[in-house]
Amino acid sequence: MRKLLFIALTGLTLSIACTRSLPEDKGCMERDIIRVTDHAIAPSDVAVANELFQANRLDNSHFRYLRYLHDSVQTYYPPFAKIDSKGFVALQYTNGLPIFTGTVSFVFHNGIFTYQSGRLTHGTSLNAPPILTLGQLRRLFLDDARKFDYEGDRFKDSCLKAEFGYYNIPAKPGDTTENLTMAWRVTLKNNDYGPYHEYPLAFYMNNGKRIYYDNGIRTIQ
Repeated sequence: MRKLLFIALTGLTLSIACTRSLPEDKGCMERDIIRVTDHAIAPSDVAVANELFQANRLDNSHFRYLRYLHDSVQTYYPPFAKIDSKGFVALQYTNGLPIFTGTVSFVFHNGIFTYQSGRLTHGTSLNAPPILTLGQLRRLFLDDARKFDYEGDRFKDSCLKAEFGYYNIPAKPGDTTENLTMAWRVTLKNNDYGPYHEYPLAFYMNNGKRIYYDNGIRTIQ
């Protein structure tokens, strides 16, 4: 156990040493910290969600609600019943941090849990601290914006925001095993396209390696 811990700490030390050499941009950059309880839906809708999850004995302690959908559905077969449908889109958290790839949806018909889409996380013991500075993240993002956007320089005076969490990167193509790594999500501070649908945006590993840059056309490392 001590040998494994030494190897892990050595790897972290090497990563810190490598990232210290990355250049920085001193422009406007803020860290965005969004807690699992900072839901994106109205408090009254949060109460509805909590009541439904509790009534159906579903653990929702690691879900941050992003959307609430409420509709009345009419069946097209006898007895042509009308169904009260409530749906919630949520982002999963582990170790107090968001899993950027961990969006799940739940649907309840007449108060009864009906189906769920998206994979539930198994969590992870990986809980490394941030290594990159905000200035380094800003520089990485602006360099990618210049590289992949024809007018990337238009962001040079923009204020950016960065959120630290987890990203699921399969060990190999087609592998469905969850493989969480520490990552940063970077986008424009005042982007108002809604949670987790903002352009341009980029994801970087904790060591500065790009996962992908997305301006509507995703560019993967």
